[in-house]
Amino acid sequence: MAGSTTSLGRLLRYNYQVLAGTGYWVIVLPVAASQIVSLYMMALASQFDAKVAMRIAELMTPILGAFLVAHSLAPEYRSGIGAVLASKPVSLYRVVALRVLLSMLGAVALVLVTLGVCSLALKPINVWVPLLMSLPGLVYLAMIALTFATVFANALAGFAVAAIPWAFDLALGFGFHPLLSLQGRRAAMEPELMSEVWPYGKIALLVVGVALLLLHGRLLQRVCVNAERKDIARAATWTALALLLYCYSGAAVSVGYAHAHRGHLTQNDVTWLRRKLGVYGPVPVDRLFGRPFARYVNAPKARKSSSASDVRRAQLEQALKRWPKSIWADGIAFALGAELERSDPVASADQYRRMAAQFPDSPFAPLALRRIVRSSHAEVDDERRLAAARDLLQDYADKPEADRAASYLEEHYPG
Repeated sequence: MAGSTTSLGRLLRYNYQVLAGTGYWVIVLPVAASQIVSLYMMALASQFDAKVAMRIAELMTPILGAFLVAHSLAPEYRSGIGAVLASKPVSLYRVVALRVLLSMLGAVALVLVTLGVCSLALKPINVWVPLLMSLPGLVYLAMIALTFATVFANALAGFAVAAIPWAFDLALGFGFHPLLSLQGRRAAMEPELMSEVWPYGKIALLVVGVALLLLHGRLLQRVCVNAERKDIARAATWTALALLLYCYSGAAVSVGYAHAHRGHLTQNDVTWLRRKLGVYGPVPVDRLFGRPFARYVNAPKARKSSSASDVRRAQLEQALKRWPKSIWADGIAFALGAELERSDPVASADQYRRMAAQFPDSPFAPLALRRIVRSSHAEVDDERRLAAARDLLQDYADKPEADRAASYLEEHYPG
C-alpha cells in the first residue's frame, strides 16, 4: 500500500514538473488573468454580487482550464517524443488523465482565489456554489482543447478551437446555444428567456465532455506520430464542420423552443426567431429547418413594382397553399393575418377566423380570435367581433383570451 502511494506521488510530481517545464508563461498567464479579474472587480466594487460571481466562475474556470489542459501534452507535441512516452511502463492514458486532472485543479484553484479575494474584500458570497456550477463547463471546454490539441499536435491550436465557443458565449450570451452555454446558471438568476433549460445544459456539457474524452482516447496514438500537412488539412476540415454543427445545434434548440412556446414568446414569434437566428450571421441556419420555416421567418426586400409588405404577403400565401401540413403552417397562417392587418383589416379578420378554424388546436387560434375581438380598426364590424368572441368562449373557455372576449360581450351586449 505504501509502495503504491509512493509511486503515485512520484508520478504526480513527475507530471507536474513536465507541465511546469513547458514554460513558465503557461502558468503565469492564467495567474495573471485571474488577478486582473480580481483587480477589475475591486475597481467596480459596487457591482460585485452573487450573479457576478457566478458569471466569473462559469466563464473564467473553463477558459483557464482549456488553456492549461491544451498544454498538458505540449512537451510531446513539440519534441516529437510521444513514442518514448508511450513505450514507458506507465499507461499513456493514465499519464494524460493525471496531467488533465492537475490542469483542471489548477484552473479551479485560480478561480477560487479570485472569488475568495472578492468575497473577503468586496461582498461576502458563497464561493463554492459558483465553482460547482462551473465544473460541467470546465470539463466541456477542457476536453475540446485537449482533443483538438492532439488532432493538430499543437497546444495553442487546441486552445484556439476551444476559445471560439467560449468567445461566442461571452459576446452573444446564453441564447446563442442554450444547451451548451457555459453560463446557464447565471442566466437563470436573471432570468433570461429559455433559462429554464439550464439543468439540461449542464448535463449536455458533461455528456459532450465525456464523449470527447472517449474520442481523445482513440486519438491518443497520434502523439506518437508527427503530423503531416494532409493531417493538418483534415483536422482543419473537421474543425470547421464541428463549428458548423455547434451553430446549427444552437439554432435547433432555439427553434424547437419557439415551436413549443409559439404564440407565447416575449415578442411576435417571427420577430423573436429573426432576432435569435440573426446572431449566426452569414450561416444559413434557417434552411436547416425546411423551406416552410425559411419562408416563415424570411424578411423579403421590396421590388420595383411591389412593397416589402406585398412581397411578404405573397410569400406567406404561397407557403400556406404549398405546405398546409407543415408544423409551421399555423404560424404562417397567423403571420399572414398579421401582415394583412396593415393594409386590409377586414381581410385580416377573415384570415384570422380561417386560421382558427383550420388549426383549432394551435396556440395561435385563441390569439387570432382575440385579435378580431380587440381590433382597433373600425372596418371590422360588430358581427365579426361577436362571432370571434363567441368562438373564444365556446372553444377556449380555459384560455386567458376568453376573459377578454367575455368583457367585450358584457360591454357591447350587456343583456
